[in-house]
Amino acid sequence: DEDKVLEAHHSLDFLLEAETAEDLQGRLDSLSRRGKIDPAFMMMSAKAYAGVRQTDMVEEEVKDVMYHLYQQAKESFLRDTPAEIRILKYVLNLPSLRERRDALREAFTPGANYDAGDSEFLSTTPDALLDV
Repeated sequence: DEDKVLEAHHSLDFLLEAETAEDLQGRLDSLSRRGKIDPAFMMMSAKAYAGVRQTDMVEEEVKDVMYHLYQQAKESFLRDTPAEIRILKYVLNLPSLRERRDALREAFTPGANYDAGDSEFLSTTPDALLDV
C-alpha cells in the first residue's frame, strides 16, 4: 500500500532528524507507542541500513547508527506482535509433531506472559489462537 510506505518514509525521516542517541531512542519509543513500527517501516529501515552498509562513501558512525536503529525497531516490532502470533511461529518451527503438540499443550497452560532474558513464557487459549 503506497500510503503505508509513504508513512514509513516519514517515520524514518522523523527518526533521522534526531540529534542525539537519546533523542533517537525517544523518537523510536514514540513511534512504537503510536503503532508506527509496522512491516512497511521495517522494510524501509532494512533497506536504509542495507544501503549505507554496502557503500564505502558513508562513515562507520552512520552505519552504526543505522544498525542500531534497525535493531531497535526490530525489537520493538517483535515486542508488539501478539502472543498468539509468536506462539504459532515458535510451534511451526519445531521439527517434530510431538514437539509441536507438547509446545501447544504448554502454551494452553494458563500462566503469566513474561520475558526472562533469552526466553519468553507465553500462554493463550485455543479460542484466542484460532482468532488469529
